[in-house]
Amino acid sequence: MHYDALIVTNLPNYYKINLFNRIAENRKLFIVFISSSESRRNDDFLSIGEDEKFDYAVLSHSLESRNYFKTCIKLGQIIRSHTFSNLILGEWLNIEYWFALLFFKRANTMLILESNVHSVVKLGAKEVAKRIFLSRIHKVFASGVKHKLLLELLNYNGEIVVTNGVGLIGSFEGKTTKPRTNSFLFVGRLASEKNLRTLIEIFNELPYELNVIGEGPDERELKSIANTNINFLGYVKNVDLANYYKSHKSLILISVNEPWGLVAEESLYFGTPVIVSSVCGIVDTLCFHEKNSLVVEATSKDDIRMAVEKMMNVSLYEKLSSNCTSEIIKKNQRQVETYVQNISKDKVDEVF
Repeated sequence: MHYDALIVTNLPNYYKINLFNRIAENRKLFIVFISSSESRRNDDFLSIGEDEKFDYAVLSHSLESRNYFKTCIKLGQIIRSHTFSNLILGEWLNIEYWFALLFFKRANTMLILESNVHSVVKLGAKEVAKRIFLSRIHKVFASGVKHKLLLELLNYNGEIVVTNGVGLIGSFEGKTTKPRTNSFLFVGRLASEKNLRTLIEIFNELPYELNVIGEGPDERELKSIANTNINFLGYVKNVDLANYYKSHKSLILISVNEPWGLVAEESLYFGTPVIVSSVCGIVDTLCFHEKNSLVVEATSKDDIRMAVEKMMNVSLYEKLSSNCTSEIIKKNQRQVETYVQNISKDKVDEVF
């Protein structure tokens, strides 16, 4: 059978499933998921329904414990069993991506880039490998402005298309919405890259409530240093998050390393402004300083504290909240159209 594109990606993240379904309305897709699960992801974050609009295969059960030889063999069999106009790879880290490149000419290869320029600390061996990988890629779908800057840093000379997103968050709704309060919200993994120790130290000195949603390796330590105005709510299902976004003053995401920042996009979707660190990939693409967000330096407590206080300014807050939802609605359609326009329907031959 012939497909317009073979897409190889890590996991069936719900926001990617939503995007692939929309693209599949206009292009015939075959999706290969390297694994169906990852230890740090909950089941409702990773899911494939029975009514997907694309064909797909899953190479392994666990991303961490998979057998690389077996996954590559399975991938090769899939490639041999069909014809594809395009190969689209979801990043460059896994061996399966390198293996898939062996079967396609460069003119038919594409990459979905979610890493941004702040992910590169120094130009070492990994960056050399990335440059070699990019030399086999004809076109890159860069998630945002900061992702395009990474490609420029790595001297990529192929075509760059900015998609303005990593997927579609959908229109999930929670239960009846509570009235909006002056409480602040964090949603995410309780791990060092999220910079939560800094956030807790700041709120220990503020009169405002901070509600923390999520689980992770730093949970016990963070709880031990938190004052009574900081509440740890644990795991909340994705379908119920809307109620939390809508009822809080602002979401805070001050990560020291964040390829995109999906929770910030979700927050904007539900009309809730974001305090977001400048290293997050979503900044300058969907989060704009003093338009719908307040952008801060993750290493500056004063900067973050000042942003929290600014959110209490009524006129500024009304301005920020009024610009939230419209940005997401506009970008969703543009993102789908970008992929559809760049996925050729012309039948081509693989390398082997």
